[in-house]
Amino acid sequence: DRRLLSQNGFLVAVVTLDDETGEIVAGPEIISRGLVYNQEAAEFIAGAKEVVAEVVAETKRADLQARLRQSLVDYVYTEIGRRPMVIPVVLEV
Repeated sequence: DRRLLSQNGFLVAVVTLDDETGEIVAGPEIISRGLVYNQEAAEFIAGAKEVVAEVVAETKRADLQARLRQSLVDYVYTEIGRRPMVIPVVLEV
């Protein structure tokens, strides 16, 4: 596990949704380690936030975490050619 994390990194996406409407009330926040250098990070993080916002808008809550994980894995692979561990965190308030 450590070897895979050191090679591919990880990404955590945290988004807070309104419990009644399902709309984003906070976030998305993107935390990554081992994926991109600081010079590239701003553009990469902005793209990841867009992916999260699009998936939240298009997906039912029951499927949300799985769709977030897969969409972010696809985004990272397309952008930098890696398959990181992706941990989506969806909070409802």
